[in-house]
Amino acid sequence: MKNWILILLPAVLIGFSGCEKTGLIGHDEDTEYTCSMHPQIRQKKPGDCPICGMKLVPVLKQQATATTADSAAVATEVRLMPSQNSVASVQLQTVARVVLVRPVQLFGEIKYVNDNHIDLTSFYPGRVERVLIPYNTNEVAAGTALMELYSEEAISDQEKYLQALRDRYLTTFYERDVVSAQIETVRARLFKAGFTEEDLRNLVRKREVKRSIIIRATHGGSIVGVIPHSGERIAQETVMFHITPLDRVWFAARVFEQDLAALQLGQDVEVSTKARPEVTYHGKLVFIDRVIDPQTRTLLARFEIENPKKELLPEMSAIGKLLVRAAEPVLAIPASALIDTGKREVVYVLQAPGQYEQREVIVGTRGEVAGTTPGSYVEIRQGIAEGEQVVVSGAFLIDAEAQLRGSGEETRQK
Repeated sequence: MKNWILILLPAVLIGFSGCEKTGLIGHDEDTEYTCSMHPQIRQKKPGDCPICGMKLVPVLKQQATATTADSAAVATEVRLMPSQNSVASVQLQTVARVVLVRPVQLFGEIKYVNDNHIDLTSFYPGRVERVLIPYNTNEVAAGTALMELYSEEAISDQEKYLQALRDRYLTTFYERDVVSAQIETVRARLFKAGFTEEDLRNLVRKREVKRSIIIRATHGGSIVGVIPHSGERIAQETVMFHITPLDRVWFAARVFEQDLAALQLGQDVEVSTKARPEVTYHGKLVFIDRVIDPQTRTLLARFEIENPKKELLPEMSAIGKLLVRAAEPVLAIPASALIDTGKREVVYVLQAPGQYEQREVIVGTRGEVAGTTPGSYVEIRQGIAEGEQVVVSGAFLIDAEAQLRGSGEETRQK
């Protein structure tokens, strides 16, 4: 029996040696297995990830060239297996020159256009006899009778007018000019109070003094503010009605100092409100103030907006987006390709199928390109060249692989 064992032992050893040489057992020293979702997991044989349970995928060992820019060894080149490329969903985009549009966000309120705003003031003191429009009225036309005002001063001026007309016929030739001047003075006062030529003709013809005067709208528009009520006492020069057309309004915005250089008269703005967030209103820059508010460090800018439906109301809060177009095309990449480490910004550039090089870049303006979301592109001033392909999706997984390969001894799952 011992003789048989001694005869068979060399044969078994020879068989195992042959299997090892032919690769039937054992493993390739250049291959490791890692998890696509947890690249810190490394082991020398196939299996499941101890964290998520996914099947481990093979990856070639690679000696990484290290850089000390972040005081940590990071691989400057990374090679992924086809299976890793697929799991990471790596997507590329060619670097090109584009015209960036930088959005500047503005905050402000809707204001009525002061050019068209009218304050109807009382020329005579008096008492409101009757309001001639419903209290729910929003819009009035030019010439609309608004209210009746009783005023003793108005009655006195009408009597003075009639007396001056009588006196003119009784004066001498030399005194007539003085009396005529008095008549014109009283006429002017009555006109300012709301009298018309027809009212004065009736006054002269009938010799009847009107006990109250009619206050009429001098311009058409929207009534903003409170309407006086019957019996209310009105002092001289009191504002009785605020009337302003709202078919055009202002978006009065506060602009921060760092955005002042972007302002140019005639620029377009997109405005939205909380009342109708789904509606975008368009306006143009018509005024740039020349004084900075020392408290907020902002400057007033006004944008004129067409408002035919009168949806924008005075004092309504609003948000504007000013699109500042760059003067010339710049080298830019999608912001998703950029990885900010805190000390530097890097991208991954395709070198060969499955092989990527880490590049440190210097960035400039962030903006958007027509048809993209705000801030989705970033200008590259140094680090990559036009025509190269950068990773725009999956860059963080590639960076994780680079960190592991460049960090020396990784945590391995034996």
